[in-house]
Amino acid sequence: MDLSERNGTGKSLKDFIAERNASSNVQKTAAFVYYLQNILNIEEITIDHIFTCYKSMGFRMPNNLQQNLTDTSSSRYGYISRKDGKYTMTVVGANYVEFDMNKED
Repeated sequence: MDLSERNGTGKSLKDFIAERNASSNVQKTAAFVYYLQNILNIEEITIDHIFTCYKSMGFRMPNNLQQNLTDTSSSRYGYISRKDGKYTMTVVGANYVEFDMNKED
C-alpha cells in the first residue's frame, strides 16, 4: 500500500495530513483511520494499516501502537471503534477530523 501517491483518489495521505493539525498520536491515528475509510474506501482497517500510515508519513511510532488504538477508541475520545480487530470511524471521530482538525484552527 503506497500512501505517498494519489492512488486515483485525488489526495495522498501526505496531502490529507497536511490539511490537518494533528499533533498527538491519538489525533494522528484518528486522521489515518478517516483517510483509509473515507478517502481510500478500505472497509477492514487493521493495526497493520495504521502502522503503514505512521511509517509512510515518517512519524515516530507510538511506543505501544495497540494501546494507542485502544486510547483512540476509548470513551475519552471515541474517534474510532473496534470490532474483531478491525477499526472504523465513529460519528464523533468523523466530525472531529472534518471540522475540528482544520489547519486554520
